[in-house]
Amino acid sequence: MVVLIGVLLGSGSGFDLNEARDHLFQSWASFCDSGSLQSWTCYWCNATKVQNIALLSNTTTDVVGFVGVDTTRNEIVVSFRGSKTIENWINDFDFIFTQPYTDQSTIKVHSGFWDSYTSISSQLVPALKARISGCPHCKRIAFVGHSLGAAVTTLAFMDIVYRHKITQPTPVIYNFGQPRVGNAAWVSWVRSFGNATRLVQAADIVPHLPPVDFDYRHMATEVWILSDQSNAYKVCDASGEDPTCSDSLDIYSRADHLLYLGYNVRNGQPNGC
Repeated sequence: MVVLIGVLLGSGSGFDLNEARDHLFQSWASFCDSGSLQSWTCYWCNATKVQNIALLSNTTTDVVGFVGVDTTRNEIVVSFRGSKTIENWINDFDFIFTQPYTDQSTIKVHSGFWDSYTSISSQLVPALKARISGCPHCKRIAFVGHSLGAAVTTLAFMDIVYRHKITQPTPVIYNFGQPRVGNAAWVSWVRSFGNATRLVQAADIVPHLPPVDFDYRHMATEVWILSDQSNAYKVCDASGEDPTCSDSLDIYSRADHLLYLGYNVRNGQPNGC
């Protein structure tokens, strides 16, 4: 068992490591086989109780996720699966922008991430609306994800709020190892849509892609887990690119991308995840 012990450096933010763990497990649950996910008996399904699960899948784009009602935290969860082959994904990474909305000419996001989201959006929206109607006591919609899944959930959050005008229950983002998704104009625009918490484990390489040299930026708020040996953390500034947090590093690690809060995503593989 991993004991979650955090050291908060800097200003307070209400960040809670136990909540982070719950959302991490919900992110990784999307890797699990459909049967154990649907019944919520999967390897990563032991931290919270999620019911009324709708599975989302596009076999062409290989986007997989789910929407469900977390009865432990009284919130709706939207989760998308991360990359199964991180090495190939990093090696094949491109930096092409696209404009998601014709009425927002300055807003640009990563074209591949946007294509991944739009391939699943027609399944997501009705599933989400049904769970909102069925859970009048739910307080939030938590968009959670790891790696590529974090990028997809970020764009899902954006589209649900902006295009579909769903603002209640309160939408929030809780992501892990997220790559940069859009340009600086996108960051300024989307920050008003709701709170975002973005964990970066030590020297995880993926949050440094695409590079800022290609005009990509992160949205706040980064929570930097300072070491893969502990859960000491730093809540970073409101810029999204705090030079005293993970941006201060010059050497990155692929291994850190698989290890968050003392748990390794690959531990689920022998158990159908």
